[in-house]
Amino acid sequence: MSNQTIYTALVAGGMTIEGACALMGNMQQESRMKSNIVQIGCSKLSDEQYTAAVDNGLIDFVHDGIGYGLCQWTHWERKQRLLEFAKKLGASIGDEDMQVKFAIYEMKTYYNSTFLLLCSTNDLYYATQFVCVNYEQPKINNVAIRYTYAQGFLQQAYTEKPTPSEKIDKTILVIQSIMAGDGYWDVDQIHGKRTDLFKKKIVEWANDVATI
Repeated sequence: MSNQTIYTALVAGGMTIEGACALMGNMQQESRMKSNIVQIGCSKLSDEQYTAAVDNGLIDFVHDGIGYGLCQWTHWERKQRLLEFAKKLGASIGDEDMQVKFAIYEMKTYYNSTFLLLCSTNDLYYATQFVCVNYEQPKINNVAIRYTYAQGFLQQAYTEKPTPSEKIDKTILVIQSIMAGDGYWDVDQIHGKRTDLFKKKIVEWANDVATI
């Protein structure tokens, strides 16, 4: 995957442009967007050797306390979920596509306030700060550098404007995700569901679009 495909996957997952770029700004600071990266100075193995060892069950990935991957997952519970997710998909622990899918799944399931913010915000700085403090949780909250990276991704994103159809699809995903967070349906079973409130929101959005 490239930065563009990661961005596309996050937007397809329901995030606004600013939300996706805020998360990517944090990823850039955590891992330089390298999915198989091992926390610097914490292993004698190279990134490739460590990844192969995990894939072959040769090291205790869950409990070694070493940060890994795009988001530098470190806590044992989060690493265990990441490992189980990779095994379920039949993917390497260092697979980029798997990690992006896992990040979306993890936020929906365990960091829902973060996910809902990223699906509704147009405030790049606040979103970047929120991800840093509530999702990444580094020892040093170096938000400024993460925001600088996020701004760079945002500038790139606006060079390729979505089509009207893509805007509609993204908006539907955002509304569905927000309503799922409010308890209208299970977040993993939102596709194809409709409620009166959902229809009302779609009509309101369509009317707003018509006035542009």
